[in-house]
Amino acid sequence: MIRKRVKRVLLLILPVAMGVTLLSCSLLGSTSFFVQSWLPGEGRYGEAGTLSIRVVFSEIADTCSVEEAFSLTENGFRLDGDYSWDGPALSFEPYAELENNADYTLTIGAQARNTAGASLATAFEGRFTTRADDVRPRVLSTAPVREGCVADTRGEISITFNKAIASESYRSHLSVSPAIGGVWSLSAEGTVAVFTPLSPWEKTLWYELQVSSEVEDCAGNRAGAPFSSRFRAGEDGTPPMLIEAVAVTSNGDAVETLCEDDASGSARSVNEGWESGYALMLRFSEPVVTRTIASRVSCEGGTDPRMVGGDAVAAEVVFEFDDPVAWGDEFLVRVRPGIEDENGNSSEDEYLYRIIADGAASKPPLFVGIRIPLSPGASDPAERNVVAFPVNEPYETLHLASDPASFPVDVATAVSLELYFRLAEGATLDALSLMEFFKLSSTNDALRFRSIKILPAGLPWIAPPEGWHDCAIARVDG
Repeated sequence: MIRKRVKRVLLLILPVAMGVTLLSCSLLGSTSFFVQSWLPGEGRYGEAGTLSIRVVFSEIADTCSVEEAFSLTENGFRLDGDYSWDGPALSFEPYAELENNADYTLTIGAQARNTAGASLATAFEGRFTTRADDVRPRVLSTAPVREGCVADTRGEISITFNKAIASESYRSHLSVSPAIGGVWSLSAEGTVAVFTPLSPWEKTLWYELQVSSEVEDCAGNRAGAPFSSRFRAGEDGTPPMLIEAVAVTSNGDAVETLCEDDASGSARSVNEGWESGYALMLRFSEPVVTRTIASRVSCEGGTDPRMVGGDAVAAEVVFEFDDPVAWGDEFLVRVRPGIEDENGNSSEDEYLYRIIADGAASKPPLFVGIRIPLSPGASDPAERNVVAFPVNEPYETLHLASDPASFPVDVATAVSLELYFRLAEGATLDALSLMEFFKLSSTNDALRFRSIKILPAGLPWIAPPEGWHDCAIARVDG
């Protein structure tokens, strides 16, 4: 019985001991195998013939596993060659010489090992290039523009690139569909490719200009992505559209783009803040014949606008209002269909712009009230009995005493009145205008007042009444 128990114990211990032994071997093995350096290194090199391919490892490598894991590609194609070793350093001599204007990638897979059997922690990859530059060619513009048209049925089309493209291969990467006979040519700088048709473009037919992703520049860089642009031959058949209506100042500065009102009447969109000096600029999708516009722009609730400018064809047209609507009033500008472009296409839509003339700078002067000293002859300003009469409280009684300090009968008494106004932002009182319109009278000719002068100032010896401190003041001496 004792022997059996000992045997069982030994059987349990033995696997554990073996496990510990294996773990110790793994810990003692090398784990620091990596690429220490390589040539030519990351970067751009001018002459491919001067370059060497060399990789130095941190330890002596297992040459077979490294050579199997090694790869050098030129523009994506693998190069074959000879391997040579100098300790931990590998040199690679490709059968074909390295080329200028090419991209190279050097990789060593993670299966590469050292002589102790430790593999690379991660695959290694290094890149270098012998191109003069690596900026890809791309299309900057086309003529005609995308969705444009060639007015002349034998007109040329062109493509402008951001850099010179390779003259020896560009023709095979440019095409027009449907196919049409013609000749491609390249500008002296190499940046503009021109196609001259040998037969007329078919009117109203849509053509597609295509540039392959394989088109190359002079350094061998490929575009990498295709480009296409659709155009139509013959006359333009697209009607003009009103893109936006803009409120502009007298100097032509744009202030605000107006919101279009719903022509169906289901919703109202009112544009606020219109100043009396604003003009209206209409911007179209293409140049239009201006003589076809004037009769199709009208104003409801105000005077019809007047078109300014003498251009026969324009994409932007300005209208002025000779008689601005009263402040606070609403008016509607209507732009009707029938406006034509240069090819006779007529606009098809109607546009409505509802506007309210309530601009802060156009607000007219508001007469707030008058203040008068009832005892102007008192030597003490505090006893001059100054009384304010608001306009919104009419039919107030003005009690004029006849004592010497007030208004003695048949005696001319010097007195200064104050007139209070609320003005628009930045506005000031016009003294001449005020003098023209100011008049003071009484019933039964009981009092006469003759104004001598009007000054843009108040009484110097008393502050404005409460609630009128923000008003403009005019003093009338008489």
